[in-house]
Amino acid sequence: MLNKFNAMKNLIFILSLTLCQSNALFANNIDSIPNSGFERWYSLSWYYNPAGWQTNNTSIMPTTVEPDSDSYSGNLAMRLINSGGLVPEASVGFHVQQHPLTLSGFVRNQILTNDSAHLSVKLYLHHQLIDSGTFAFYGGINPFYHSFAIPISQNFTSADSCEIRIFGGQQSSSSISFDELALTRSSGTNSKADENKLKVYPNPSSSFIRVDFSETFSEDAAIEIYDINGKLVAGKNLLNNIIAVYNQKSSATLMIEQQALAPGIYTLNIKTSGRSYTTKIVRN
Repeated sequence: MLNKFNAMKNLIFILSLTLCQSNALFANNIDSIPNSGFERWYSLSWYYNPAGWQTNNTSIMPTTVEPDSDSYSGNLAMRLINSGGLVPEASVGFHVQQHPLTLSGFVRNQILTNDSAHLSVKLYLHHQLIDSGTFAFYGGINPFYHSFAIPISQNFTSADSCEIRIFGGQQSSSSISFDELALTRSSGTNSKADENKLKVYPNPSSSFIRVDFSETFSEDAAIEIYDINGKLVAGKNLLNNIIAVYNQKSSATLMIEQQALAPGIYTLNIKTSGRSYTTKIVRN
């Protein structure tokens, strides 16, 4: 009788341990991006889609999203290539348990000159958009992977779902590859040194917004502002009358006029001298 009791106790312990391990695994993966390393693909007709993701691949059009054997880690990455003028698109939606602060990953940029690709991340609570982040990858062939991070930390409201959407280049043969995407709760895309180069004030603001930069902007500097939906709403070459750029001897100032932005949360992207800087701005 005692042996049966001990055997039953051991069985209960094993089942409890298994359940705890399962719950821990579920908790660790609750905010994981589906197929974030792009190792799993499934066949549809004659093309492949990354498992868990939606793409604009069809059986009657050139393939725009495909597995890339030149990966950052593992065997495969996801490559978006403009085939015959069709802009590639990939997206994924999934549940989250907490509000992540950053979307990070690794990218291999094969976007052609004067072209760009875009990645946006949106957070929802009860189907209402509460926060977002957007990043532009500009043309410049680079055969090597490098890390990137997109801040989504302006709003600390709870979130229950997330959507990631990637658009490739608009020029034929432009391509870009992504690998090892991750949501984290550490904030910021720039290093401390980079953060010191970019000062935004007042932020939030109900009038103008001033951005001081500790270097001069290059002649081909790209300055863009995206709204919470990932839509480009202002840029140096888009609305010159509301964004003024002043280059000093060793620094620069960017002035965003009051009428430039409706109240809301925005992402400011700056690319100059081959480097990119991203920050959040809030208009009251």
